[in-house]
Amino acid sequence: MASNIIAGAPAPTPDSQDQRDSPKGRAGVIFGEIADLASCVERLGILLVTCNDEAPEDRAACELAIRALSNQIGLLADIGAQLCGKGQLKGSDPAQWLLPPAFHMEGGGNG
Repeated sequence: MASNIIAGAPAPTPDSQDQRDSPKGRAGVIFGEIADLASCVERLGILLVTCNDEAPEDRAACELAIRALSNQIGLLADIGAQLCGKGQLKGSDPAQWLLPPAFHMEGGGNG
């Protein structure tokens, strides 16, 4: 099933401002975004598998995009979990999700 982004359709939104402002409404928007981003990661994975060795810059771009989108998905999942009354998985600091691996390996982060 294609995501809304890939299909070109607008993402569904809650019916009213009151629904969007509620924790359940915000969680719904977040989980919709997670689904769209996950669909993009899936497509990038397919492109990465079919990428030939003659285009190393395409392979590197796909790998970087997959990492960046996966991190964004993780951050959104943490926010969604918090809205649903669950604890965050990786931490409350977005830097733990969004900064590159080298930042964490050099002791700049907790993860």
